[in-house]
Amino acid sequence: SMSTLKADTVQSTSGGAVALTAIATAKYLVHYNQSTPAVLKSLNSSSVSDDSTGHFTINYTNNFSDALYILNSSFGDNTDDADSDRGGHSTGFESGQTETTALAKLNYLYGASQSSASTDVDGITFHSLYGDLA
Repeated sequence: SMSTLKADTVQSTSGGAVALTAIATAKYLVHYNQSTPAVLKSLNSSSVSDDSTGHFTINYTNNFSDALYILNSSFGDNTDDADSDRGGHSTGFESGQTETTALAKLNYLYGASQSSASTDVDGITFHSLYGDLA
């Protein structure tokens, strides 16, 4: 039969905090509409600035311990036919920029290569970061 474990606090056998291993949770999340621009939902996001066409900066409420965090991005929709039929779409860290513990510059491109033109996303993008907070 199944057992139920109920606890308010979990401690190690020596009475200290439990070290959770092999668990990687997002330390930053943003659900962003660049066309308005508006943050629709977020975690650990102090703001998102719309820098120029296709370029935006995500700013953190709580800094990361270093700038070696991992970015995961995806698109909810992109309904502008002028952009949708140009081949690949990509978003990620902006080429030639330096990510810091407090912010990262991102870029949205359409086309087949990093030299492709930047454009504002006419839909929703989702971004999450994984790493250790300071």
